[in-house]
This record gives sequence, C-alpha cells and structure tokens, in this order.
Amino acid sequence: MLIHKAPPTSVAVDAHWRRRVTDSSVTTFEEAASLLVRAHLPVPFLEAFKSMRESSLIGGPPFLFSSVSIQHDVHFKFLAAETHGRTRLLIHQHGGHYGLDAQLTMESFDRSVADVFYTWGWIEDERTRPLPVPQRLPPRGIFKTPNKVLLTCNNYPRYPYRADYIQMGSQNLTLIEQTIRFARAIDDLDLEISYYPHDYGWNVQDRFSNAGVYAPTKSQRTENYKLHICNYLGTAWLETLARDVPTICFYDPEVNLFREKAQAHIDLLTAVGVLHTSPESAAEKVREDHEDPLRWWQTSELQEIRQAFVRQYARLEEGWLDAWHEEFSRIAETTSD
Repeated sequence: MLIHKAPPTSVAVDAHWRRRVTDSSVTTFEEAASLLVRAHLPVPFLEAFKSMRESSLIGGPPFLFSSVSIQHDVHFKFLAAETHGRTRLLIHQHGGHYGLDAQLTMESFDRSVADVFYTWGWIEDERTRPLPVPQRLPPRGIFKTPNKVLLTCNNYPRYPYRADYIQMGSQNLTLIEQTIRFARAIDDLDLEISYYPHDYGWNVQDRFSNAGVYAPTKSQRTENYKLHICNYLGTAWLETLARDVPTICFYDPEVNLFREKAQAHIDLLTAVGVLHTSPESAAEKVREDHEDPLRWWQTSELQEIRQAFVRQYARLEEGWLDAWHEEFSRIAETTSD
C-alpha cells in the first residue's frame, strides 16, 4: 500500500476576475451560465489547477482503489487523472441504487473511468466484478427493543443536481407527505424515526410535528428493532436485508424505475410484502405483522427470495476480507506477469 501525502499548497483566489461582469447585459442561458461558472468554479480547477497537478504523484502506483474518493476527493481525482494510462483504476460500489436503478449518473461515471468496477454482487459486462463488502450491522440477536419499529427516512437537496430516479426538487415535498401519511397510519404503535442527517432546508421534523406526528427519534442500533421500515430504496434496506433484519420499504413508482434484470427481484420482494408502492400498503403490512414479524420474515418463500436478492445486490458478508485478499492477489499476479 502506497500512501502519498501531497505537500500543502496556497493560492490566491482571483476574486476580481471571478466577480467581473461583462459590459453587455446577459440575455441568454449560455451567457448566464458562463458568468456563474466563472464565479463558482472550485479553486482546485482554476487558480490551483497547476499546483494540484504538480503535487500529484509522479509515475504513479500500479493500482488505485476507491469506493467514494473518485466522487468526493479532489486530490484523488487529480492523482487518477495524472496517472491515467499508467495506473489501473479499481473502483468499488459504495452504496445503494447501483445495479438496480434504470440509470444512475454516479455509477455511469464510475464505470466509465474504472478499469475494473467491483459490485455488491451483480454483473453486467466484462469490467463489472462482484466483490463483497463488510457487514454494516452486527448480527441480529434478541431484540433489545421488542416492541419498537424503526422508520428510516431519506430526503434530498432542494435543487436538482443530477438526473437520476430519485426525488428531485419539489418531489421531496411529496416524499415527506407520503412519509407523514405512513407514520399517521401506525401512530398507535411504538414507532421511532431515524431522520436523515441533512435536512437541506426542508424542516422535516417541523413538518412532522405540524402534521401531528410526534414519534421519538431513533434510540437504539438498527438491528435492535424488531421491524425496520424505509421510505426509500437506497443503502439502508440493503444493509438490513443482508443482515436478515425484518424489513418493509415503500417507494413511489412514479419516481423509481428499475433495470430489467432487477425488476424480477423487485416483483418477488413486492409479492412477499417487503416492498410496497404506497405508504398505506406498507402501513397495512406493518399492522399485519408487527406483533411477531419473524413469523412472516422466516417463511421459506420469503427467505429464498431475500437470499437470491442479497446474492445479486447486497453482498455484505463476514468473509469479505478473504475475498479481497484473493482478488487483489490475483490482480497483482496478473500485473507482475
């Protein structure tokens, strides 16, 4: 493993140039976009571009491996760009939606630049290769909160920033309203809510309170609840399905669209009551099984469907380290040859 620590750099932001406006009035979208890009383009790609390139590793290691850095770490991006053609770029799926959604911009980018793209189980071409990741949750044991159910919520930024099959812009208001409808439908049960850590200015908890939903916030680890509910199909439900925690999810069929290969699994999970296309249907299922969710969850039909789905889309496994050792040893041997 090679860890390269680039020396710190300091550059002056050319605020005068960035704020300068043209003499003529702005009349087109292109002109407005040009001014906004000039004002808001991140410093590493403008004033610091030369120093960022110079601080990147010369020569480069034989491999670069990442799950999120290629998306979020500007230093890693420069390193990958400067060593392109000399270094093999290995990228690992880092969350939900990958392989499932009909289109995912982050996945498209990752796969377009990766020499090998590691997935949580699915295969689509010669460059996609399954490689498990560590379990995120401890083994499910005796429920420490035997009467509680957990609702895990998600919400998205106020302004659309990518074209995916998720709630964009004002669609978040619909998601919040649907989630409130669900919570109201089971308000007599022992419900706790895990709100998304980023509110994005939606004032979600205030909206719940104003609608008369006063469920307390999450107080235990996820695996300690006897039933886990999600209002979205991201990473959380993959984690609980992989750990065999009773899970119910609802989603909006007007927003979510799945790949053809994934749709068969979605249909089966819907048939056994794991997935629902309305908050009312999900609430009805919670009411039906909340007294003893394991009686429903441990049926052979549901377990067969869950296990088949996990093998394809949620390989969070205890033996991940052995799989990584085997894969990276194979990669290293191939390169040495």
